[in-house]
Amino acid sequence: MATLQQILQAEDIEDLKKLGKFFDLKKAVESQLMLILGVNGWASLYRQLKRLERSISSNKDSLYRAAETNDFKSVRYSLSETMGFTLTVKSQADLDTLIKNCLAYAVEQDVSPYKRFEDKKIKNFINSSKLEGIHLPFPESKASLESVLAKHRR
Repeated sequence: MATLQQILQAEDIEDLKKLGKFFDLKKAVESQLMLILGVNGWASLYRQLKRLERSISSNKDSLYRAAETNDFKSVRYSLSETMGFTLTVKSQADLDTLIKNCLAYAVEQDVSPYKRFEDKKIKNFINSSKLEGIHLPFPESKASLESVLAKHRR
């Protein structure tokens, strides 16, 4: 199953499709961030995820303030307004989990520019190879030396 970070950092709809089934991705995001996306197709899911990603990254300060506040109803309302989504949290513990997940994503997004660069480099290489008529599969995971050698042995 794809992580929240992988889902939110998908570059396009095709990247989302590679991460899993539509329903599974939608439910994963809705359950981890306890909100309602209200989507019914790949294009609308992608648009809402990009909107959510922008919302989380641009509202880090309000997330930090919300983590320090203990007034459940006002924090829930203010987060729902700033994020632009209906939140489904029912308790203070759920709200704390939501804030923790959002902050973890915001921090991970800031920390790993190298990984984003490497992923984009591989994607660009594969796409430029397609222009030359060479179709390379997207790597599923890091291939070990033994698996590569076993594949090409006769």
